[in-house]
Amino acid sequence: MTKLHGSTIMGIFLISILFLSGSLHCFANFTVDIAEFEAELSKRFSDSNRVSLVKWFPLEYWEVNLRNNPSITPSQIDSILQVLNPYTIIAVLDGKIGPFGGINFSTKEELQATIKIYSSGTYRSPYLLEELSPDLRSLVATLGAYFADVIGTAGENLHLFIFPAVDTTGTRLVNPSKPGSFSVFLDEEEFRWRLPLGSLSPAKYCSTCGEKLSGSYLYCPYDSTKLIQD
Repeated sequence: MTKLHGSTIMGIFLISILFLSGSLHCFANFTVDIAEFEAELSKRFSDSNRVSLVKWFPLEYWEVNLRNNPSITPSQIDSILQVLNPYTIIAVLDGKIGPFGGINFSTKEELQATIKIYSSGTYRSPYLLEELSPDLRSLVATLGAYFADVIGTAGENLHLFIFPAVDTTGTRLVNPSKPGSFSVFLDEEEFRWRLPLGSLSPAKYCSTCGEKLSGSYLYCPYDSTKLIQD
């Protein structure tokens, strides 16, 4: 564990808003609200003894980010996405809070031994660094240096874990725009996503009350009307 005082707790929460810039990005045939997308990708847990942040980086995260960057060509984007496609990246910041507000952050080795993802009835462990391609190792190193430089000590304790994103046939294990669920476990603590993510689905409207609702909703929460796509 790496000890850190409570004054840096704000850095923990800054991590979840550093990655995508702007407010609206195009994705597929509709516009993604970036604030909503960012919020859905991050899960937090805190009580008097522990603070944790888990952030999921599905392939769609990189696609939304890259395709709205005019400095990157379409062929470069396709090459990057091809490298990333087999992997799911999870960022984790986890620590125990001491009696005087200091935080003893978990090391990467401690987290590596306990972190798992769960989908479709199967638990999966992260790859070891030596199992990754040179491109993925470079990405992990670059992001780690970025976190440390921008966020400081909290960023130094944000660790990246790489998991399989496809099965042996190349089929995606989890698709954030399709119905299902996805979980990350740190020991016994579960961080769960109900899918599809609302930010990756066009908005729906209630034909009864006219309310605009998340694209992940099937029925209006106010009058139980079956929803229609925007």
